[in-house]
Amino acid sequence: MKTNRAEVSISIVLCTCNGEKYLVEQMNSLIHQTYPFLELIIVDDASTDSTYDILQSYRAKDKRIKIFRNEKNLGFNKNFEKAIGLASGEWISLADQDDVWVLEKLEIMSKNIDKNVSLIHCSSSKFQHDNIQQQKHYSRYQKFSGNDRRKIYLINSIEGHAMLMHRNVLQKAFPLPENIYFDWWIGFHAALQGTVVWDKNVLVKRRIHDKNSSLLQIKKLQKEKKQHEQALHYTQLFNKYAGKDKKTFLFGQKLESCLTKAIRGEKWPLFLFVMQYRKIVFYYKPKRPIIGFFSYCKAAFRLAQI
Repeated sequence: MKTNRAEVSISIVLCTCNGEKYLVEQMNSLIHQTYPFLELIIVDDASTDSTYDILQSYRAKDKRIKIFRNEKNLGFNKNFEKAIGLASGEWISLADQDDVWVLEKLEIMSKNIDKNVSLIHCSSSKFQHDNIQQQKHYSRYQKFSGNDRRKIYLINSIEGHAMLMHRNVLQKAFPLPENIYFDWWIGFHAALQGTVVWDKNVLVKRRIHDKNSSLLQIKKLQKEKKQHEQALHYTQLFNKYAGKDKKTFLFGQKLESCLTKAIRGEKWPLFLFVMQYRKIVFYYKPKRPIIGFFSYCKAAFRLAQI
């Protein structure tokens, strides 16, 4: 991987689907990035509103923009997989249609590019609907960095909208398995292939609204009480690709056993497992050890659904 940042080519990948309401604000933040990115790849997933017309108006003014349109809706994961496959840059940065990027996002993140770095992700703030001036950022929580894959098994903190990844990661991560969050899967493979860097700068303003795809998926799982089934599915996939690291292998095997028992109604083994590996599973670092222990207990109860 190149270490000379002046030679690094970056493709921005954006997927759209009926995003007319917030798209203009995001497009402006992308095309005005201070880093001279190579291209902006956009794949529209059969929008029925004015999204495609908005995109065409931008393409007419900026030759870096390349637009593709699906005749039939592919869905969130498959559309991103297609869009990423169309990018030609050495590094690829993903964007959501309803967010807003800090104009220096790529410039700041590119400074982390170095030998053996496979993926860089930044922090983001959240705001509701149009209230961009009322952003919230929870600095207490730590996000994943390094290459200890065990930290990715139960909780994902590498979010697609915050990613800048080397294209080599995709050679192992694609094609995407069924029923998985694509950013979680890519983050795991990035940790397999190199070092993941967390840039603590808040570089994405993430818009929260009723039609966020990821939030809708989470709500569905919670409603159906299928979190343990999902966790087992992820764990089995991760175990398959975990590599030869003994610590990761033993962790994955124990977790798979505990999740299988939890699905049968035996939830205490999962709770005890999470508490045993609490410093691996959870990203935040409590300021006071005693209070922190009870905080871990509360979180472990929640994961075990006791």
